[in-house]
Amino acid sequence: MRKLSLEWTIPPVNEQLKIENSSDLHFQSHAQVTGPPAFGLSVESCLSSRQVFMKGKWHRWFPYLFMLIAAVSRWPGLFPPNFSVFYALSFCAGAFFPGVTAWRLTLGTMIVTDVLLNVFVYHAPVLSWYMLITTASFAGIILFGKLFSRRSSWLSLLAGGLVGAFLFYLITNTASWLYNPEYPKTFAGWLQALTFGTQGNPPTWTFFRNTF
Repeated sequence: MRKLSLEWTIPPVNEQLKIENSSDLHFQSHAQVTGPPAFGLSVESCLSSRQVFMKGKWHRWFPYLFMLIAAVSRWPGLFPPNFSVFYALSFCAGAFFPGVTAWRLTLGTMIVTDVLLNVFVYHAPVLSWYMLITTASFAGIILFGKLFSRRSSWLSLLAGGLVGAFLFYLITNTASWLYNPEYPKTFAGWLQALTFGTQGNPPTWTFFRNTF
């Protein structure tokens, strides 16, 4: 009777890794082609695609929702006097809205609401050079916001917002000083336009405070 001898040889570590990796690859490829794991992967892919779709859809409609809220906020009496929602809108649109969307939606919403308010609420001329200066100021705020992005730090966005608010306040109140005949066209009249404004209206310095 012949004696059977069994010899066990342990392959080198590199060979073990090759064997393990090849078996794992074989198992994974087989699992993807047949069997229940393939169904699990397909469900996960569908859910992932749906999340991406919903996220993209929300990002696409968010600027329009923002514009709608800003347009409604311009109705007199909804916010304190001299409260500017459109300043924050213009700066954020420049920083976060893609491409021409920042310009088209922001300036378009402002011009349309200005015309409607002048016709139906204030009974003022539809267009004026003061309105054009104000619109140009908002365009400048959008352009200033383009210097920032979603990757900008919170501190830089805060500093940019403060600088933009001061420039907007300075430009629009200077334009009001030039346009409004109630202001004397002197240095004292310019300071009045920047601080106390005209009689019967809230002080203009509150506009600067509310912008912040």
